[in-house]
Amino acid sequence: MNMARISKKAEKFKRNISPVRQIMSHADPEYIQKLGINPKDLISMAGGWVNHKSPEQLRKSYETIASDSELFHKSGRYSPTLGDIEFKKAVCNLEKELYQMEISEQQIATGSGSTQLAMNLFTVLLDPGDKIMLLDPSYCNYPTQIITDLPDVEILRFSVIDEKKWEYVADEKIEEVSRYILENKPKIVLLISPDNPTSKVLSDEFVRATKDAVKEIDGFVVVDFAYKELVFSDNFGLNLISCIF
Repeated sequence: MNMARISKKAEKFKRNISPVRQIMSHADPEYIQKLGINPKDLISMAGGWVNHKSPEQLRKSYETIASDSELFHKSGRYSPTLGDIEFKKAVCNLEKELYQMEISEQQIATGSGSTQLAMNLFTVLLDPGDKIMLLDPSYCNYPTQIITDLPDVEILRFSVIDEKKWEYVADEKIEEVSRYILENKPKIVLLISPDNPTSKVLSDEFVRATKDAVKEIDGFVVVDFAYKELVFSDNFGLNLISCIF
């Protein structure tokens, strides 16, 4: 008897679990408890679960919404396709206050996370046969996303690490990265700052040189600021924005 089967793509990734999926397994409090460890006594370095205390300002905001029937009702509604207008206006105000950057809500699209936003952007910008350049090392989720959903797109890797000294050497390769972009002509150059997994921040000089080179080949620079505003302190509220430009 014939058996209905899932796709070959799904079978492939069932056998090859992504690094992110493996990390998330170690972030599960139940998994940690099975090791005989109280999750409250552990600082987790795995993705998706951390045990730092949320700011009181954030808790009170939730409290306000939950205690107001109208606000609670609104919190469950569908937002416009590109995100809630009031939220996007708040992002614009934040950018202006902290960085004097003048942007409008029409320039912002929000989503449920960087994975979704990145894939949407790749789909909009990349055609079969195009190239995307990632720094090496880079966030492990991106190659998996591209291979899974955009198999006809070529991934280029540009190393910014000295593997012998295990040092982040992006600034030593500013001229080299410009030449590499001009020679290989990637449609997208994807930068991540702070870098995951090294936590290093790209210098303005590196980003500017990358932008200038990409401009010459009519490509796109995409910068993942996944932790652009994440602050936990007693005298400052929480600002968390996951965004891709």
